[in-house]
This record gives sequence, structure tokens and C-alpha cells, in this order.
Amino acid sequence: MRFAFPVVFATIALSAAGCGPDLVEPVVPVDGRKVLVVPFSERSQASFDSINGLDLAEAVTVRLTREREAQGDDVPEPIPQAKLQEVLARVDPSTLKPDDIGRRAGANLVVAGQLKKFETKRPGDVGILRGTAEAEVRILDAARTGADGTLYSGTLVVQYPPTEGFDVDSWGAGATTEINEEQMRRALVSLLSKEIAQLLYPHEAEKKTRGAWDVGP
Repeated sequence: MRFAFPVVFATIALSAAGCGPDLVEPVVPVDGRKVLVVPFSERSQASFDSINGLDLAEAVTVRLTREREAQGDDVPEPIPQAKLQEVLARVDPSTLKPDDIGRRAGANLVVAGQLKKFETKRPGDVGILRGTAEAEVRILDAARTGADGTLYSGTLVVQYPPTEGFDVDSWGAGATTEINEEQMRRALVSLLSKEIAQLLYPHEAEKKTRGAWDVGP
């Protein structure tokens, strides 16, 4: 079965008052499966060439590992990025499709995608930073090839610093002078990794200010 969600924004509302938070289920079946996160490409940079894409794959893998330790089989078993490097040691990864890489690594599910936007500051800003990141994310069945193997396809958007509300016109509003560009880069990677990882495990819906500071992997 294919799950398709054109756009997923990074703000989730609380359930009705007095009912407690809703449980958000994974977007694809995950029981007994192993998942590999392939480094994302970024505009003109291919997968495995983008530092942001490499860091994002590692951060998502770390988050999934922590959640599996907490939730057990409700979270797919993540294949370490070190294992991925071993598998590709004698192969040019640019010649392989994500599902091919997943099969070589022993994965059932593959997370892949492209960073469509990754900005640590907005043009014209002086003395302040406003960061935004947008990723097209796909979750693939490694046993199937082509379009039939796509189980989920969606777009995730995060920003830092946060704003109380969010819409297309206000996207990127707010600014900070408290961090440098490298810290902003790591913050965007961290925020995006959380949104991607949560596609694959049950979690409570929560109301959160967009881009809430979270620099952990």
C-alpha cells in the first residue's frame, strides 16, 4: 500500500481539551523491519556529497536508535551509517539507486530525499540569522523498484528561530543574534531529523512553537 502526503508541516496541534494528546502512528508499517537512511542530496550536490545531507542521515539514524531503545519493535531497527560506509566501500554510490543501496545493506525500508532549501540566513540580513530548511522525503520498500516501491512521499519544512504562528507568507519570520551560522546549520539539521524520524515511530501529537531549539541529534 502506498501512503502519499504532499506536504507535511512541522507543527502538530493538541487534541481536544481534556482528551490528552493524540498518538500519531508511523506513516508506513514498521514491525520487524530494518531501515536505512541514505544521505540526502542537496540542490546541485549529489547524495554523499552534501555535508548537510550526510549529517542529516546520521542525525535521523541516531534518533531512531534512541527511540527503538525506548519503544522496542514499535520502531524499525536502524542500520548504522558506519555499516552503510562498509557496504559502499568498493562501490561508487552515485551509480546506485536508494533501493539498491538499501538491499545491499540488508534494509527493508529506505529513507531518502533531497534538501530543496537549506538557508542559515536570509539574503540582506545583517547581524541577525533566520534559518529555514525544506526537504522532500521518500520512504521506500527496498524489495520493490521504481514508483511501486514508494511507500511515502512528502515535504517537511522547519525554521529557526520559532514564530508563534506559521503560514507561507510569514515563513522565516523572526531572527536571532545569539548563534553563529554553524550553530544555525546544526540546529536546522537537528530539527529536520526529528521531523523525519517521527514518520517512523508512534509519538504523541504535541503543540510546539515552530523551530523550537533542539540541537541534539
